[in-house]
Amino acid sequence: MVETIFILTVSLLPCLVYLSVGIYVVFKMRGKWDGGDEAASGLVRDVVILVFAIALCYLSGGAHILCGADGSFSDVTDRIVIKLYVASSLLPCIVVKRYVFQDRSWLPFCIPAVFILLLIMFTDAMAFADIDSFPGWILFRGSVIIAIAAFCVTVYVYCAYGPVLVEEGRHGHMMDLFVHLLLLSVYNFLVLIYSFRLHVMFDYFVLVIGFAVAHIGLMVSTLKYGHALPPSRMGAYVRGCGNTSRCGQQEYQSSVRFRDGMPAEFEDDSALPLKDRLINYFESEKPYLSKDISMQEVAMRLFTNKSYLSKTINMEMNKNFRELVNYFRVKEAMRIFSASPDMSMNELRDRSGFNNNASFTSAFKLNTGCTPGEWCREMKNRIYEEERRTVNGKGQDI
Repeated sequence: MVETIFILTVSLLPCLVYLSVGIYVVFKMRGKWDGGDEAASGLVRDVVILVFAIALCYLSGGAHILCGADGSFSDVTDRIVIKLYVASSLLPCIVVKRYVFQDRSWLPFCIPAVFILLLIMFTDAMAFADIDSFPGWILFRGSVIIAIAAFCVTVYVYCAYGPVLVEEGRHGHMMDLFVHLLLLSVYNFLVLIYSFRLHVMFDYFVLVIGFAVAHIGLMVSTLKYGHALPPSRMGAYVRGCGNTSRCGQQEYQSSVRFRDGMPAEFEDDSALPLKDRLINYFESEKPYLSKDISMQEVAMRLFTNKSYLSKTINMEMNKNFRELVNYFRVKEAMRIFSASPDMSMNELRDRSGFNNNASFTSAFKLNTGCTPGEWCREMKNRIYEEERRTVNGKGQDI
């Protein structure tokens, strides 16, 4: 009897704590979600859902006892710990989706979540059916595989796409991804300590407290990016953009190629929507030639805020900030090379604002359909043909 009460206490009490935190965040952030950065607002919602999922992980321990299933304190805590571990491993994956792969399908990220849910339901069903040989073994090894895979994916994304986030000026997102990576390391370390089973009760409390501290750090990190502008300022920005239907009708097709034409020049931007003022600013002052250009600097120059500028670029131009900057850099590279066809690729890359060859090549292929070398060779051949025709034409006149 005493052990049953103790099990209910150590499982249901954390459940109530996480439920309270989730409900508090929902009511506190509900009025601020609309109008903020879409990725950050979505991430806050995802984290709240996972907080409720973690509460259910604790609740399952109490349910195991309340439903009359046999099990000692160590059996119940083992299942709670592994469920906490595998649920928490999904958090960095959600950050990767929201901040790095915003335009990708959710399907690759939903498959692990569905697999985790099926794994937990299957092993719980086996435990309730008094099949004690396999549930713990299957749950533990399946959870470790998922957590290690999540860790490897997060490390790869952080190393491969981190420079891209920095180039876009999204230093906050880069830091958020790094925080989640550190927290995933903490989860792995705590579960490793628990697996030694030096003292089940003490190890369980250490792990629960450690997970709670990590989750608090996660919530603080996430909520930093979930804020929106005050209504009065947001209203001013909307008015500055003009009629919203007008903005929605002026689409900037991401599939446009330079051979299909360039954006129109704007002479007077005093009453133009934000999208038009942005294009005018890029074409007149060429801030994209700076390798350290950031969205924050551009937003300040246009008297708006970074979240609203990001939403305008995404929704009205069908691009992200980095793609827009690289679009104008490629346009500048084409103009420079047309005037100086003997210029080397490295000098052309540097003068058009690119940081490295990889971004230079990928931006060219995206906007022109060919690599910089291929385009430059074609341009040289075209210039040569025009010069030859000019010489031949003068010879015939003589």
